[in-house]
Amino acid sequence: MFWKAAVRLVFDVPEPGVTIIKLTHSDVPEEDSYPPRNFDLSRKSKYGRPKMELTLTRSDDWHLHLRDADLLQAVAPHSAKLFGRAIVMPNLKPPITTTAAVAYGESILKALLARSNFTPLMTIYLTDKTSPNEIKLARRKSGVVFAVKLYPAGATTNSQDGVTDLFGKCLLVLEEMVEANMPLLYIEVLNVEVLMLKFMTGKF
Repeated sequence: MFWKAAVRLVFDVPEPGVTIIKLTHSDVPEEDSYPPRNFDLSRKSKYGRPKMELTLTRSDDWHLHLRDADLLQAVAPHSAKLFGRAIVMPNLKPPITTTAAVAYGESILKALLARSNFTPLMTIYLTDKTSPNEIKLARRKSGVVFAVKLYPAGATTNSQDGVTDLFGKCLLVLEEMVEANMPLLYIEVLNVEVLMLKFMTGKF
């Protein structure tokens, strides 16, 4: 496992229609075993009813913007307290490539508090100029890059280097991503009709 913290739910077996829940957070490694310990119905609570415990492993953040410089130093420790891993977005200046992703990941780890078990899952920024070799380097050699992020040009913050023609300029890259089993992460858009048109035509 990549992390040690857990959220533990402790609740007394209630009377019909009543649930009493106590939520605690623990960073004690032995509390993070999987599968969870079997319920011990012989344990009695202060109410005289059996007590059950359910341990949940720390969750992941599937879309995290850490930025860089002072913002990185401020945000990273807070994210690490709440999450075990996070998919880190690559829309910085300049766009994050594989080589930059490795260095960026190291910067994130340096910004964390001592003894943190947080694992940043790095992504790279897809552009019209991204090559299939970049995907090979990212997936098979970097050890830290797990996905490619698609930003349509001009769609959001720092997306000026984004894709203008997905199938016309990035088809070979997409084929290499399939071979490497590397996912493509797409940005949210407000207009669903525009989103469908873009996917149907490949024009961004």
